[in-house]
Amino acid sequence: DPHDWLIVPGKGLVSTSQKMPFDVAPYVSQVLWQDCCNKDRKINLVVGGTIAYSNPSFSNWNAFAKLEGYVLQRSRPGDRMGVAGWYSGISPNIKDITAAAPGGLAARDNWGMELYYNWEITPWFHLTGDLQVLQNSTDTTDTALVLGTRAIIDL
Repeated sequence: DPHDWLIVPGKGLVSTSQKMPFDVAPYVSQVLWQDCCNKDRKINLVVGGTIAYSNPSFSNWNAFAKLEGYVLQRSRPGDRMGVAGWYSGISPNIKDITAAAPGGLAARDNWGMELYYNWEITPWFHLTGDLQVLQNSTDTTDTALVLGTRAIIDL
């Protein structure tokens, strides 16, 4: 079914007649600095975003940027660290639907930031610690501070 549907709290499924939704997502990556003796030692900037038709998309647009450093210490060639941020413009349709829903679920634009460090423990095992600051998409919740750890095993 090419038609959109949404689950509205207390009302069930609501069908819309929007056909052929689209989105555009440009991304740009640029090396800002690179060590002349080690091409893997660098600082990279990635910027991007999406623009979408507001129905059935949850978000009309969003944008993000990431600054990431690789091999910042010569003694740790597999490590990297970065800082990133994003902003998401919630579509008016979603804002209208959630504003009418019982329970105070009114959606708003939201944003987040992250700072992380990725340690290469072995060539196949990486451990990442990160700190995130997130604004939830509802008016009734506070900005969250999230401390996380992630382990990745490459087999």
